[in-house]
Amino acid sequence: MAVVITPASPQGVSMRKWNIAADADADTTATIAHGFGVIPFNVSLIPLSAAARISNWILTSVDATNIVLTKTTTSGSGAAPVQATVIASLPHSLVA
Repeated sequence: MAVVITPASPQGVSMRKWNIAADADADTTATIAHGFGVIPFNVSLIPLSAAARISNWILTSVDATNIVLTKTTTSGSGAAPVQATVIASLPHSLVA
């Protein structure tokens, strides 16, 4: 029972992408260590399945170290495949 966060292509200096999946309905938080060293300029959360919409993942915080997502309901996840993609980027003039 855990949230699985896997890096997805492409990974670069100014843009990174991850896939999010939750094994159980009780898994309510996903913390992504983005590795930029500064607060990302843009963070997008893209639902990929009905499970993501039922679970209602939302972006709850972004800082210089982590991106944190939280499910607002405790349903819709059980053994679901990848539910959402997160894309974070820096402006081209600010490469850490």
